[in-house]
Amino acid sequence: NLMDVDKHYRRKEYLLFPYFEKANLPGPPTVMWGKHDEVRQLLRLTIEGLQQVATLDAAEAKAYGLMSVLPAIEAVDEMVYKEEKILFPTALNLLTEQEWYQIYLQSDEYGYCLYAPEFAWQPAGGVADQLGKPVAHDDRVQMPTGSFTLAELIGI
Repeated sequence: NLMDVDKHYRRKEYLLFPYFEKANLPGPPTVMWGKHDEVRQLLRLTIEGLQQVATLDAAEAKAYGLMSVLPAIEAVDEMVYKEEKILFPTALNLLTEQEWYQIYLQSDEYGYCLYAPEFAWQPAGGVADQLGKPVAHDDRVQMPTGSFTLAELIGI
């Protein structure tokens, strides 16, 4: 369950961060993506360490397990704080309700961290007719969460 946080980070990285980049606000996503990678590494090290606990006696295992998991817990907690105080307030002002709906529609693809929402949501203003249709602009094809050049699309 520790690595479940990766689903949350991937949803942010691939669904939310492109809107920041599109609005020419790459700072928060760039910093957070780096922090996500640090948390992932701490979690991997924690899991590897906990898998080795079986060779220790009960007292050693308890002490080792607590010591190895604390840095990962602190890093996840720090990320939650940054999301609540910086990222999400900025995103609430930045994204339209239709853009949030696009994120909502694609969220199942990445999964959820520890809890999967069990409700359906539609924007109060309804769903825009052109929602999700690619649009060409400045030699790029704009998709709901980012853009590609024609060569990149062909390559994909």
